Amino acid sequence: MTGSFIKCGITYGKGWLDIQQFFPDYLKDKEIFQVTEVGSGMWNMTGPVMGSDRDLVVIYQDSTKDILKGRRIRDNLPCQHGIFGSDGQEYDLSFMEIGHFCGLLKKGNINAIWALLSPVVVWRQGDIGYLYKLIYNTSATTDIIPSGVGMMLSQLKDAEFRKDMRSPQKSLNTAYRTISFVLNHLLYGKWDFSRYDDLVTDGVNEDLIKFKVNAVMEWGKKMPRVSMPAEEIEHFLFRMRYLNLMEYLNGKSYYF
Repeated sequence: MTGSFIKCGITYGKGWLDIQQFFPDYLKDKEIFQVTEVGSGMWNMTGPVMGSDRDLVVIYQDSTKDILKGRRIRDNLPCQHGIFGSDGQEYDLSFMEIGHFCGLLKKGNINAIWALLSPVVVWRQGDIGYLYKLIYNTSATTDIIPSGVGMMLSQLKDAEFRKDMRSPQKSLNTAYRTISFVLNHLLYGKWDFSRYDDLVTDGVNEDLIKFKVNAVMEWGKKMPRVSMPAEEIEHFLFRMRYLNLMEYLNGKSYYF
């Protein structure tokens, strides 16, 4: 199904954006597995009224033929910034190769988990549905703690850096959503994209965030070590590489 993404776009209000026209030429003959929205949109906060751009992640696959020939495989492609739809909504696009993406998932990388499980799906190829179900049904995994806490600390640093230029509240809210997402998964084994900061009537502050960080670290010490399903992720990647090679050798698609 390489190249089948031509008719795909996303809508917001009365606007329409043809995503593929902004793809790098490098992706013209590549398999596109999915496009999902992360960032504010993942928490149902997008739109011109919110004053936020929309962040989309594109997962693609390089040719197995090129891998076997020893050609360089690019883990990521340059991001596309400042793309505007017909309604004036701004979009940012980022790109990850499926092998790099799977490697991040095996480590419990929170950005990869968000990209895979985001409730805002622009387009999804059938095969990656297996990977989605695999990670979605993963029991509470401690592998998410280092990446989740690291992301939250980065967001807190952003709040501190920008406090002289603008209100740090947006970055504080973002950090709170991140650490709440991690804690909720550890406690209940769920991936919950709720607007956690909306539940704080007096507003999010650093003390509240630190309280949740301590809860994450303490709970992580008490619970048994549960890893991401690395072997199953590797099996998925092997199958995708194999199907891509079969498509090249036989001249027909084996993807769903």
